[in-house]
Amino acid sequence: MDILGISCYCHDPAAVLLRECKIVAAAEEERFTRIKHDYGFPSQAIKFCLESGGIQGSDLDLVVVGEPLVVSPRGMRCGSFYCFGIDALMIDSFLLKKHNG
Repeated sequence: MDILGISCYCHDPAAVLLRECKIVAAAEEERFTRIKHDYGFPSQAIKFCLESGGIQGSDLDLVVVGEPLVVSPRGMRCGSFYCFGIDALMIDSFLLKKHNG
């Protein structure tokens, strides 16, 4: 089973690819953009993870997206994680659009 984990739109967005519960690849987006603490979507980190794993987005079994940590007047609470079954070409088409404008 191939699982892609994504953290985005918060401090240090990143991606990780797990295969059979073992880390295949992981990267923070700032490694590619050279923007310290880049707050965007980790499209280049995702691409790196997929290429390192020798797969395409359509090969993924699951994508897990972490919600940012929430800080409120009452203190911090851990963010939530959402799991999605993947439409066959969703990740591939998103990356293609992101890199080709």
